[in-house]
Amino acid sequence: MTFRRSLLLGAIVSCSMLLAGIDARASYTFSTGTVTAAPVSFSGVSETFTPNAGTVPTDTSVNRSLVTISYNGVTATPVGPFTQTLTFLETLSSTTTGQTEVLSVNGTLTVNSASTAGVSAVFNTNSITVVSGSGFTLQSTGYATSTTNAGIADLGFNIIPPSLVPEPMSLVVLGSGLCGVLGLALYRQKKQA
Repeated sequence: MTFRRSLLLGAIVSCSMLLAGIDARASYTFSTGTVTAAPVSFSGVSETFTPNAGTVPTDTSVNRSLVTISYNGVTATPVGPFTQTLTFLETLSSTTTGQTEVLSVNGTLTVNSASTAGVSAVFNTNSITVVSGSGFTLQSTGYATSTTNAGIADLGFNIIPPSLVPEPMSLVVLGSGLCGVLGLALYRQKKQA
């Protein structure tokens, strides 16, 4: 076997071992804290904020509803418009990298109308501030409304997880494999000379 073939085979084996070490896809969790907002009521219609939580099984960015808002007592006659400021904490944790980040989200909710026909509203983020930790990115996607459930809508956010970095043991395995293959190739080349 030539030196080049040995080196190529070693590189393939080492890369395979490294990829096997990081192939377990990252997963992460999100959990929304209590939503703080000035209460709004129109002719018996009231709001309920339900914080959402869940697990994302891959390391990709996803869009998730962090808060579900229900307008209780809506009728065919729309209520609104009204504007209010919402504040809540979002906790994001990666099960692969171990990183956890707590973010404070502050934004303005403008509800144009809420009725049995659905909700027409927009959520504009004023600020997303890091309270503790690092690694994640959170981006508001506005306000995703639902027309299938009268008077219910969701605050949609795009969650971007931390970049996957190979763990130290994977790098040790890769380095050991490369050194071993290189040593073997040099030994064989010297023996043939």
